[in-house]
Amino acid sequence: MENSIQILYFADPMCSWCYGFSPVVQRLQKTFSHLDWTLIPGGLRPYVTEQISKELKEELSHHWHQVQVASGQPFDFGFNFPESFCYDTEPACRAMMVVQNLAEAKRFDFLAALHKAFYEHNQDLTNPNVLVQLAEKVGIEEPQFLASFNDPDLQMQTKDAFAFTQEMGVRGFPNIIGHKDGKFQRLAAGYAPYEQMELIFQKWMSP
Repeated sequence: MENSIQILYFADPMCSWCYGFSPVVQRLQKTFSHLDWTLIPGGLRPYVTEQISKELKEELSHHWHQVQVASGQPFDFGFNFPESFCYDTEPACRAMMVVQNLAEAKRFDFLAALHKAFYEHNQDLTNPNVLVQLAEKVGIEEPQFLASFNDPDLQMQTKDAFAFTQEMGVRGFPNIIGHKDGKFQRLAAGYAPYEQMELIFQKWMSP
């Protein structure tokens, strides 16, 4: 049955190619809305403790420009983050888990909000106060969000999502794996334009 077909989308809120891929995923969800979409926070750079270096900023700037050219997505290249900023993607991924648990229907909207905040406005997604403000936009109040965000069980759920990502052989983002007739198939490993992805989905779904 078609409703048994599952789409696993592995993404990270602080992955620039995921940000570039976001409009493609949104269109795919509309075209293939009858499929069961699952969003998994992959953990691009979790638990990083070193402050962002000049070299990393230059490397990121290079990638961000590539993504902008490929996708047309807007970027703020000012890198106006606090001096103490560490490129740790775990807090933002954990926030994704919070929203999935408390407002599942808003999970993709929240991911889009995280992307926009980070890449368009250089907001610090390692700061819980920033994450609270973004969660409020999808209807989750601060006390409810923080209670879940700081819950050790939720932190373990996030670790489990990272582990599952590795188990599925996902080594980069964005990544889409389809599950049909008891079999998994990788449909995307990295950015691709919508037209290409639509053809891949149609071919995969055909009998």
